Amino acid sequence: MTTAVFDSSVLSPFARAGRLDDLRTMFEGMTLVTTSAVREELLNGVGDHPALRTVLDAEWLLTAATDGIQVLLAFVAYRRIFGGCTRDVGEATVLAYAEVHGATAVIDEQVAVKHGRDRGVTVIRTLSPIADCIDQGRFDLGAASPRSPPHTPEDRASPGRAHG
Repeated sequence: MTTAVFDSSVLSPFARAGRLDDLRTMFEGMTLVTTSAVREELLNGVGDHPALRTVLDAEWLLTAATDGIQVLLAFVAYRRIFGGCTRDVGEATVLAYAEVHGATAVIDEQVAVKHGRDRGVTVIRTLSPIADCIDQGRFDLGAASPRSPPHTPEDRASPGRAHG
């Protein structure tokens, strides 16, 4: 079974919009995981955005092991690519895991998408799977939350976004 590994750039907006379960629909048939670093980023944002707790409590979202030597070496390479700051740790763990295990990285930040693809990782953003699910009638759009994911620069910079 194929594995999809999620970054906080995907999990946070879906949780905050009350649409986290849509990810299960979008990636049906795949094993769905995230990393400990991404979980920690989300946990750090729960105080400002309690809806992030739904990610941490989701039984269907497993935690990928990122402590193997090959994953750690790939992580170090991504940290260098991202410039070594603490801001992109989540993306680095997601991409390292995906690279080593042949998983699909699900990330909605262009820089991380580019760097992953440059290293041969299969990286997808969520817009295309969302459109596919709408076209196939797999989403209940009547249940859509009136609060959409953050779109303003201030929302994107908020600590509750759990940027990774």
